[in-house]
Amino acid sequence: YPPDYATSLRLFGSQPPVFRPLADVLGNREKHTEFETKAYNVSCCLDPLCCTSKTLELGPDEATFTRVAGITQTKIIEKRPYAQIDSVTPVNTCGCCWSLFAGELTGLQPIQPRTGCDGGYVEEIR
Repeated sequence: YPPDYATSLRLFGSQPPVFRPLADVLGNREKHTEFETKAYNVSCCLDPLCCTSKTLELGPDEATFTRVAGITQTKIIEKRPYAQIDSVTPVNTCGCCWSLFAGELTGLQPIQPRTGCDGGYVEEIR
């Protein structure tokens, strides 16, 4: 909305009405905030021992979770639009250890970055 000029001509003939933008009709003049893409190293401190690395990239429209695993360096990339991530929940798993569950993106295995004791980093990602 509004329809393009060709559609207006087809529907209304040679004198199409002037359409106001939908934001004017609804009275919503707030601008959409576009966020920058941020990438986080979410590898656990034990991942390098298994030749594994994990990266979480938060883009304007979707989150991308990349795992590079094993000696063969197999890359597994999972992308999810934010609308498909039902919740993002930081969880205190034990004492000072923090994990991050992100619905379908992380599945049953949470993200536990660094040594797991950096609650501030987990909250920044959230």
